[in-house]
Amino acid sequence: MRSSGYDETALRDLLCCVIEQAVADRRWAVTKGIIDDEAQPLPQLEGKVKANKHGAWVSLHYFFYKGGLETICNAGDLELPIGTIKEKSKEKYE
Repeated sequence: MRSSGYDETALRDLLCCVIEQAVADRRWAVTKGIIDDEAQPLPQLEGKVKANKHGAWVSLHYFFYKGGLETICNAGDLELPIGTIKEKSKEKYE
């Protein structure tokens, strides 16, 4: 990571928190039956979920399938097991 006057450890910690929260959000949504295996909102929920909440679930798809996770890892020079993170995020909470 290039030094530009900011606390690199704090930045990495923040980026890791973003990833951890995204995984927790996806696992919660999977457990509640709000999204499918590709983190897309289920069609039968159309009109039953508030628009702002629905938008939050849609962003999970982009985060896990359209490069969001990879972008965060690259931005923070995080060498994380991206495949493992994605698989873990699909698991339901018990």
